[in-house]
Amino acid sequence: MKKKIIIIGIIVLLLAGGITTFLIVKNKNKECNSQATRFKKLYEKYNGVEITYNKKKYKLQNLEIEKDNPMASISKEDIYNKLEKGTNIIFFSSAKDYTSREMLEVLLEVAKGNNCDTIYYFDIDKLNENYSKEIDVELYDKITEKLDSNINKYFKDTDKKKIENGTIVFSKDGEIKKVIENISDDYEYGTKISKDQEKNLKTNINEGFSDISGGVCEIRQQC
Repeated sequence: MKKKIIIIGIIVLLLAGGITTFLIVKNKNKECNSQATRFKKLYEKYNGVEITYNKKKYKLQNLEIEKDNPMASISKEDIYNKLEKGTNIIFFSSAKDYTSREMLEVLLEVAKGNNCDTIYYFDIDKLNENYSKEIDVELYDKITEKLDSNINKYFKDTDKKKIENGTIVFSKDGEIKKVIENISDDYEYGTKISKDQEKNLKTNINEGFSDISGGVCEIRQQC
């Protein structure tokens, strides 16, 4: 009788453990999926919206982003930490930036081909604005010093390095492997990416994936 009770107790514990694990995984996946959904809604919300850039007006292109995408938001405080450790890709992009949206479709296509689970994204516009007002200076300087010679843009009339939306950073074990700062040297803001420019961008992004992990993203949950 005692033995039977012990066996029943073990079975109950195993069942309880299995149910608990299932619920944790289910909640984890729900949280992860919410990142992809949030990104999709954010970028598609600006489909066809008119913006002003350098005193000129542009109509943003329509995007159709898959529900199962690798995009995960990152806070400004986490940017440097991600660059300092692990294998990561950070896309500085804005849903309201024409160039970012042109690059996004290519990035997602190449990422899918490389089985990439996670690409972090961050809208740098606010941080750039803060830096111009001498806010978040220490954080911004740490990030640009880490990127060092990999970035070649500057705040107007200064010698201070600047990160702009439309920048993709590939890092591995704290080392910056590759930075893509634009679609191509001949790309003009507000224009549709040409076939040659798309081909060039695909090549650069594939090189970035190859540099960080032989062409395959580090496997991780999108959270």
